[in-house]
Amino acid sequence: MSHTNAHLNGTTRHDRGLQDFDTRLVRRVVREAVGAHTNTPVRIVAGDRAPRIVGRSYYWTTPSGKTEVQHPNAYGWPVLYHASTRRVQVGAGWVASRFSAAELAAK
Repeated sequence: MSHTNAHLNGTTRHDRGLQDFDTRLVRRVVREAVGAHTNTPVRIVAGDRAPRIVGRSYYWTTPSGKTEVQHPNAYGWPVLYHASTRRVQVGAGWVASRFSAAELAAK
């Protein structure tokens, strides 16, 4: 991954080492630990934080963004769609405490 698009997946140069923990097995176990859907992105951050769901689900608003619209198909005016920012955050220390080095190395 180049440093120019590192911001797209939530990593920086400082936590590139955390990518060693980013395997399919780890993502599956982390999602199961919090009951998240199988397509919810997982972000591994520095620290020992247990997995938690952060962000917001998708929603619609009026063009001004001031009013949230609950039923956009029933609303008679233009609406804007806002994509979900929901993801699972987990600390690298939490991951390391639950997996052996061999399991993490087998990508």
